[in-house]
Amino acid sequence: MIWVKTILKTFVLCVVIIGALFISYRIYDKKNSDSDKTTVLDISPSDPVVQLVMGKIYSSNIFRGAGFSVENFTNDDIIHYGMDNLTKDNYSLKTIAHKKSLCEVTGKILFTSTSNCNIKIINNDYFTKLIKNDFNVDVEVKFDTFTYKGHYCKNDGKRYYCLLSKYTETKKNLSFIHEAYEERDTLVVKEYYLNVDLNNKDLCNLYLNPEYCEKKNVNEPIVVPDEIIINNGVLYQHVFKKIDDKYYYLQSFILSER
Repeated sequence: MIWVKTILKTFVLCVVIIGALFISYRIYDKKNSDSDKTTVLDISPSDPVVQLVMGKIYSSNIFRGAGFSVENFTNDDIIHYGMDNLTKDNYSLKTIAHKKSLCEVTGKILFTSTSNCNIKIINNDYFTKLIKNDFNVDVEVKFDTFTYKGHYCKNDGKRYYCLLSKYTETKKNLSFIHEAYEERDTLVVKEYYLNVDLNNKDLCNLYLNPEYCEKKNVNEPIVVPDEIIINNGVLYQHVFKKIDDKYYYLQSFILSER
């Protein structure tokens, strides 16, 4: 009977060991499962962080295609974003007298004009530094001649010299932030966007006050009901990546169109 008792003791010991191993596995599996769960934190659209990152989106229309990301920046995108975000700290102004229908800015830079030329001067490194600061990417820029929003710009290898002409913006951008949330180190903002051409009288009067449309001044503020933007706008999703406590733009894409 001694051998029977030995077998029973061995059996009980095996059951205890197997039970302990099973419990340990369940605890380990639960911990791993819990750690794999992504925490989604809703953020108010009025949160300063949301307003800060969306300020970049509002500043330029380069983000308003069907899909845009820092990986498909074109040279025009870089130049246009730079021009849209140009401040008085980043350029200087100079007036050049015309002679024989020419304004000679430098030996290399000439503009045809029958009047004095107002010239805006922008250093080349402004564009690369801006993109690095706002998007955390290094870019190579081709400093070709371009025309953009009343600027006709030529480059001498170090800086742009832009001949200024009259320009009036006629497209009013309207936005309504639908929701915003953080997921790990990513910030997602969903936004309804409506672009109204003030020169299109019928559409402008449909969305905005007719008196506002007549003025054709996009810089004048106007209160538009959220329902108009939601019902007629395009729903975008903008994604930002958090690096060292700062959010950098990653991509935008359309979720739905009206």
